Amino acid sequence: LWVVLALTRFQMNDFRGALEAIDTAQRLEPGNRALDGTRIDVHLKLGRLDDALAAAEAAAGHQPQSPLAHLGRARTLRTMRRFGDAAAAARRALEIDPEN
Repeated sequence: LWVVLALTRFQMNDFRGALEAIDTAQRLEPGNRALDGTRIDVHLKLGRLDDALAAAEAAAGHQPQSPLAHLGRARTLRTMRRFGDAAAAARRALEIDPEN
């Protein structure tokens, strides 16, 4: 239920509420990585680029074989105008899933 609440709050542009719901969902189910991308997006929407990058790095660390985790890093790095690092993260995602 916390996952649904987090996604709903995000869609309603209640980014702080979404972050609270994400924190609760991940506290109750620490192994559930379903909201990693949403956490990144919330921080980006709030302009918290360093927090977004930390969340993206954590997601890639928890799921190193997930192309989506590396794409989250790429999106964040691109937003930070770190284009070389963003390209490297995108290439890593493509190495994992070259058909995508």
